[in-house]
Amino acid sequence: FPRTWVPIASIYELDPNRPTPQLFLNQQYVCYQDQPSGQWIIMDDICPHRLAPLSEGRINRNTETKISSIISTSLQCSYHGWEYDGLNNGKCIGIPQISEQEKTALLSSTSNSNRACVKSYSTIVHKNILWFWPWKVDSLSILGQHKKYPEGMMESISINAIPSTYTRDLPYGWDTLVENLIDPAHIPFAHHNLQGKRKDAIPIYMSIPESFSDTTVESFYFEWSDRTRGKHRGGTGEFNAPYGVSYNAHYYDTKEEMLEKREKDDAGFKLGALCIPTKPGWSRAIIMAGPKEMKEKEMKKKKEKRKSLFGILFSIIPVWAIHLLSNKFLDSDLSFLHYQEQERLRHIQDGRYDGGSNGYYMPAQSDRCISALRKWIPKYTNYLGDGSPSNNKYELPNTIPRKELFDRYVQHTSHCRHCQKGLKQIQTKIIPRLYGVMTISILASGFNLFRGYKLVTKLIALLSFGLIRLITAKIEPAFKDGEFKHYEN
Repeated sequence: FPRTWVPIASIYELDPNRPTPQLFLNQQYVCYQDQPSGQWIIMDDICPHRLAPLSEGRINRNTETKISSIISTSLQCSYHGWEYDGLNNGKCIGIPQISEQEKTALLSSTSNSNRACVKSYSTIVHKNILWFWPWKVDSLSILGQHKKYPEGMMESISINAIPSTYTRDLPYGWDTLVENLIDPAHIPFAHHNLQGKRKDAIPIYMSIPESFSDTTVESFYFEWSDRTRGKHRGGTGEFNAPYGVSYNAHYYDTKEEMLEKREKDDAGFKLGALCIPTKPGWSRAIIMAGPKEMKEKEMKKKKEKRKSLFGILFSIIPVWAIHLLSNKFLDSDLSFLHYQEQERLRHIQDGRYDGGSNGYYMPAQSDRCISALRKWIPKYTNYLGDGSPSNNKYELPNTIPRKELFDRYVQHTSHCRHCQKGLKQIQTKIIPRLYGVMTISILASGFNLFRGYKLVTKLIALLSFGLIRLITAKIEPAFKDGEFKHYEN
């Protein structure tokens, strides 16, 4: 895979006090935030003692006294209590099973010290995304190659420096994820009633993708236009290899209006996504949202301008509610992308498909980016092996049962602090309180405790019951399980 800085997670969603497991190219890592430095740490997710996962451990915030500020942080393995300092190259700093004197003597030996350490990695945070350098070659080897750094890969994603994000682990590979994101033609069908409608489908204009490179790895740029929700839309898209996909588009009635809006950078549609290969048959999508980056004059104008009613309402919606809507959007094309990938691999194994674009039948302009991507993959990566039936190194897992396919808890909720918090509040605060209100209202109505307000107490009890039913039947399960049936949509 191209040797670049690698996006692994969004700190907007990570819990800084939890050792969170991460995957990249089938290798397991763990991340957490050090205090008081504030630096994000990434280490191998394995304790060298008995090979237990450190992501099942706990973070120790060490203080001089119970009321003093944090002076250091360590990651403790929950199996036998061994501790590691991620800020100090994963050095082992605690072995409860031996005395301090024995530990000092043991770790003074270079060979023993290295065996007791956990490998740690260089990290960078850029636009709320945590990046790391997992390669054996030194990160200085890409010096001067701008597009291999976070700033270069996210250059075309013109959103705020601190965007909100939505992360989902998906049951299809990185190549399928990128392929899907650079394909605007699927929107009116796969996302009918979510982003567009089937009747929006029109012949899509797409330019021949133009390559641009940063000395070693080519990316490509394209122009496109379509229609969504009855409005014409057109703009530019980029595949910033190997992780970034971005769109900047405008809604318009005439071509002249589109060109004018493009000149003013008045984009009505912006999308930024990072696509991460986690393991065979799985990938991670980090979708970014937020206002575009603005110059000082634009910021001043924005401060002077009053927020719209829609803007005010949107700002008070909890993050978990936005993520539940995002879950539904990704559910809508999840199943056939998983099955499509399985079928494509069967074609490779049968010798009917060489891994390139000629395995598909693509007569329309809208598939030009797919062709470009399928040529890019074997040229710059060995992600899918060499594509030949006799030497295909990429082995997909078996077809996943449908319930597991739509397991939102594993794919999103389990590693999103906003959704974890929202689910906990619903289960421990909102539902118990509603039961309490309903019980009091029923008792008050039955014993006529509030004379003249019997009807009101009955209505409150009925409303509480309705809210409990809504939350327990619709909202709470939406954190855990998804589904999408196109024949019902």
